[in-house]
Amino acid sequence: MKKALFLLVAGIFLIIPAAVFGINPFSNGNFLNTLQPPAIPNVNTIVREAVNGSMGNVLDELQVFKQPSTPAGTDDLLSLIVKARNQGKQDAVLKKFGLTRSEAGDTPATAVVVAPKMVAVEQLLRVLQNDPDVEYAEPNFILKASFIPNDPYYNPYQWNFKNVGAESAWDVTQGGGVVVAVVDTGVAYENYQSKYKVAPDLVGTSFVSGYDYVRKDSHPNDENGHGTHVAGTIAQATNNASGAAGLAYKATIMPVRVLDQYGSGYTSWIASGIRYAADKGAKVINLSLGGAGSQTLKDAVNYALGKGVIVVAASGNESASVVTYPAAYPGVIAVGAVGFDNVRSPYSNYGSALTLVAPGGDMNEDLNGDGYPDGILQQTLVQKCWYFGCYGDTKNFGWYFFQGTSMATPHVSAAAAMLIANGTPASQIKQKLSDSATDLGPTGFDSEYGYGLLNIEKALQ
Repeated sequence: MKKALFLLVAGIFLIIPAAVFGINPFSNGNFLNTLQPPAIPNVNTIVREAVNGSMGNVLDELQVFKQPSTPAGTDDLLSLIVKARNQGKQDAVLKKFGLTRSEAGDTPATAVVVAPKMVAVEQLLRVLQNDPDVEYAEPNFILKASFIPNDPYYNPYQWNFKNVGAESAWDVTQGGGVVVAVVDTGVAYENYQSKYKVAPDLVGTSFVSGYDYVRKDSHPNDENGHGTHVAGTIAQATNNASGAAGLAYKATIMPVRVLDQYGSGYTSWIASGIRYAADKGAKVINLSLGGAGSQTLKDAVNYALGKGVIVVAASGNESASVVTYPAAYPGVIAVGAVGFDNVRSPYSNYGSALTLVAPGGDMNEDLNGDGYPDGILQQTLVQKCWYFGCYGDTKNFGWYFFQGTSMATPHVSAAAAMLIANGTPASQIKQKLSDSATDLGPTGFDSEYGYGLLNIEKALQ
């Protein structure tokens, strides 16, 4: 029986006079099992030291050392695959090189052998490859199943992570040690007084102190739900057998509240939040918001960029051929949205300032056939809506599918955190994400998809 998921279809991206910014709330979730990698066979001596004949000359060239008197453990063995040019030559090849078959290969002419690590394996392979009776010789590489979290909503609901190569990327890094500032409506990150509760699936997420520019205090708790949803995509507690997964789930979130309970905030709040995050050690700033440009906002963005901070922002949700600010400022990674089929979502803004696209969802479709609209799933505040808009219940939580460039943006922020954690310099992040993106639309850069779809797996190679 399918568990019930709260569903919210929302598209608030307000442009309000007096330099007030609005945002776009939207959401999705999923689970799978992990395969065990194949074990290396526990086999003893395979390559032997020759004592006479031409074989001795071959092994002298290979610098084979005498086998130790104690049996070699699995850590001392290297598995090789050797294929003779025909089945009748296989035994002769193995005998010629003093190799013993440990198991059959995938064809009658193929054998799996094991060489001690003390053997100069590169030379052994080179000699084997040059032998006229050998079709090929190569290491018997160990392939491992990509990490798949056990969060029950991961599969099939979080299609968005699979579409950007998350599972292979998780084998490399999970973003540990990198602080990502979520400059937004706040985050449900703490139990504070009697009004605020931490979102249950954020209990295992790492946080550092932030600031609330709406209430002017040091408790940037979410009163809308948008920021909590965004934070979940970046670093929701993962592989905890609960809820959904986050992309850079070992990264640390810095909550900075610059938008009120209805998802709007003054330019001065947003600019202050950007500067705060840059000064307090954030390596990445996520701005799932946008609207009109201003010198105040531009200066704040340039301040962060000048400190080596990666600034990632949403392109906008008006289906317009122009990217909104702050995403349109030079140096910012501007993110548009695509659906499950990697086609630009109908609401997503595009234009020459667009950098790349990421999954933002399309609530009008269910192309993956999971029974829910193709939004982005995360846990957030239970939504309450009335005439002036939607706000959140700060003590109760549900699982919501949201859609929008606001939801696409944290995928890229998480990817930036993963690259930084893996050693990529901040100065190379934007270019690396652009170069590794999966090309969509016309070949090369285009105004609809930028450089293409975020591809974290390729970016980490």
